[in-house]
Amino acid sequence: KQELQGRATNTLSLVTAASTVELDAQEMTIRGVQLLPDSLAGQPQPLEFTHRDNKLTIQLGKQLPAGTPLKLAVDYTVTEPVNGAHFVIPDQAEPHQPQMVWTQSEPEFARCWFPCFDSMTDRLTSEIVTTVPSNYVVLSNGVLLDKKVNNDNTTTWHWSQTQTHAPYLLSVVAGDFEVYEQAWDGIPVQSYVPRGRLADAPRSFEKTPAMLQFFSDKIGFRYPWPKYAQICVDEYGWGGMEHTSATTLNLSTLHDARAHLDVSSVNLVAHELAHQWWGDLVTCKDWGELWLNESFATYFATLWTEHDEGLDEATWQRHNEAQAYLGEDANYRRSIVNYRYDNPMVMFDSHSYPKGGRVLHMLRYELGDDLFWRTMQVYAQANQYRTVETANLRFAIEEATGQGLNWFFDQWIHHGGHPEFTVEWAHDAAAQDLKVT
Repeated sequence: KQELQGRATNTLSLVTAASTVELDAQEMTIRGVQLLPDSLAGQPQPLEFTHRDNKLTIQLGKQLPAGTPLKLAVDYTVTEPVNGAHFVIPDQAEPHQPQMVWTQSEPEFARCWFPCFDSMTDRLTSEIVTTVPSNYVVLSNGVLLDKKVNNDNTTTWHWSQTQTHAPYLLSVVAGDFEVYEQAWDGIPVQSYVPRGRLADAPRSFEKTPAMLQFFSDKIGFRYPWPKYAQICVDEYGWGGMEHTSATTLNLSTLHDARAHLDVSSVNLVAHELAHQWWGDLVTCKDWGELWLNESFATYFATLWTEHDEGLDEATWQRHNEAQAYLGEDANYRRSIVNYRYDNPMVMFDSHSYPKGGRVLHMLRYELGDDLFWRTMQVYAQANQYRTVETANLRFAIEEATGQGLNWFFDQWIHHGGHPEFTVEWAHDAAAQDLKVT
């Protein structure tokens, strides 16, 4: 049976006076809500609630003033989840497939596996306590505080994330995994792979510590989280997802020796790692500003290629990225910043990824390397653990360089399109002359 039984405890403070609290809760059954006491001496107080239209409205019993602290515990069940959580189970087609469970909250699916205020502007700390069969490993955000073996052949894992992050960055993965252990500057670097695939892990992940060093140096902001873990899961519909300190990757990230001759996962690994700064530490405030997450991760992955494999390889990579955008532009055109969308999934396109990456490359050319990297450092320092919009990047440029680049942002970020040229040429072989107009 594919089912999650959970208790979500939301610790919050009222921004305004209120008699109700509303949480997002989709595709789940709410079994009960309690107001937890401030101390162990107190008793939980059951609260009335309504659950309709994917909203959980909790009655507080009376009007409470702004600033009132609350600890609301919601008991819930998720059965046969469609979004948010996924069970990988052997079937007739793949009877030997290893069982595992993973969550995916981006863009707005956190509400499908735990009741929460599912907004990217609501940065929070998190603790995840998960009980699973004892042969399973559990990975989540932050630090493992405790691992308790129970009497019923289960184990309870307690993970804690004390630095704030957005709800869509919370993650739980459970299954039978082995771990490829590395380290960087005192920080554990762990790559989880399904049991039996440990020999394949170094091909995809051995450069991760060097990437951590490169990005920390270039951004001028040391990797901000207490560990960096990557975990490869099956039936994952994306290449990867930058859950804070615990990236989830498609199982195809792993290659055997023969496949590795033809396929590399280095760009994907670099992209998701870059997100730990651009997306996790500094998070766009709306999906309409998604380029501040995805264009940055795309460009920084290419910067790693430039550093590790040379300018020619990076130039070829940028060429392919430009072609991806141009192909999409032939079908539709929009500005990179775009608040006109019905579903945030439409923002995950080649305008937000490669085109924005190429615009950042132009910005680097416009400013020069020294001022570009100074801008990145100012931008990261000024906006750590915050949500941002494009204006914050422009302010960082002004602070770092003294230049106002409103014209650049107006042309490349707030309007769509690209330069279009008509090129004619004539070649006189006898004269060895080529004319291009």
